[in-house]
Amino acid sequence: RTHILARGYGVHFPCLQHQSCSMKKEDNWCHQYLHLRFPSSVERLTQMVSLKRQHSAVIFHVYERVSSKVSVDVLGKRFRIVRGPEQNKGSWTWQVCNASGELLWFESLTRQYSKDRLKELELKVPGEILAEVQIQKELKPHTYRVLIGEL
Repeated sequence: RTHILARGYGVHFPCLQHQSCSMKKEDNWCHQYLHLRFPSSVERLTQMVSLKRQHSAVIFHVYERVSSKVSVDVLGKRFRIVRGPEQNKGSWTWQVCNASGELLWFESLTRQYSKDRLKELELKVPGEILAEVQIQKELKPHTYRVLIGEL
């Protein structure tokens, strides 16, 4: 990644920022999922052995050669999901990466959303964007209570 960025490429996916990866500090990687559909016979076999194969973990990046500096998300209302949602009693938690490359934790109270909206949020997997995020309260450093707007 560092080599590619030094050669004048900009990041389209998965990052919202164009510098070294924050996940490298944690000796981890940015997770994404590939949604797969299999023939019914294969689906049946995976059910029998209790394997969930519809979501396969992958890692891929998309870069483009750019002639000028690539714009970043200056509004700060878009965040790439790194982990989550982790469902706790009454709240959901996500780890996200922002346009500055910081890793943050977001907690959102489930009572703030309708049932339909909760179903939409539950389908958000690592690699996707949380948009229109309103920070309601800082719980501790790098951990915030948030309200997630329409997708």
